[in-house]
Amino acid sequence: VPGLAATPDHILNVSAGLLPARAPDTVDLANRDVIHDHGRHGGPSGLLSLVGVKYTTAGRLTRQVLKRAQRF
Repeated sequence: VPGLAATPDHILNVSAGLLPARAPDTVDLANRDVIHDHGRHGGPSGLLSLVGVKYTTAGRLTRQVLKRAQRF
């Protein structure tokens, strides 16, 4: 931020991550969460993958996946 005069001593926390794309090798960003049940698609039973698109909803998405995982 120009004019802020911030130094490394002012930084308390940094969050970083990857943004999910809709398809490989594109910059078209995903706009909804995905919970993938690998067992339903021929993969190992009980294996779930998730892709979240919003940092602010990550807790809710995690709770949903944990509830599904408890069913196995």
